[in-house]
Amino acid sequence: MVKDKVENFLSSIDAAVLGSSLPSLSELSTRERQVLDYLAQGWDNARIAQTLGLASKTIRNHVTHLFEKLGVNTRAEAIVMARDAGLGVKRAIKSMSAHSPHTGGSTHQGQMSLVKRKILRFSREIRDY
Repeated sequence: MVKDKVENFLSSIDAAVLGSSLPSLSELSTRERQVLDYLAQGWDNARIAQTLGLASKTIRNHVTHLFEKLGVNTRAEAIVMARDAGLGVKRAIKSMSAHSPHTGGSTHQGQMSLVKRKILRFSREIRDY
C-alpha cells in the first residue's frame, strides 16, 4: 500500500516537472502570453492597455480568450496558473532586487513550488499511514 502511494506521488511530481501546471500555454498567442504575464503581475486592464497602447476593450477581449483557453472562470485562477508556469515574476524579482541582496527565481520557479507543495502533502499522508 505504501509502495502504491509512493508510485502515485512520483507520477504526480513527474507531471509537475513536465509543465502540466499550465498545459494550454502553447495555445496562447504572443499577445495573450504578454497580457497573461501582466495579469500575473497584478495589473488591471487599464494599465495593461496603456502600456501596450491598446484599447481597454481589446484587453478585455484578450482576457476573455485567455479564460477560455486556460479553462478558468476568474482572474485569480488565471493568475495562479500563470505564476505556476513562471509568468509574472521576472519584473517583480527585478524590482525587489534593488531592495534585497538575494535575487531568486528561474523559469522553473512555479514548477518547483508546485513540486514542493506536492512533497509536503505527500509527507503528511505518509506520516499518518
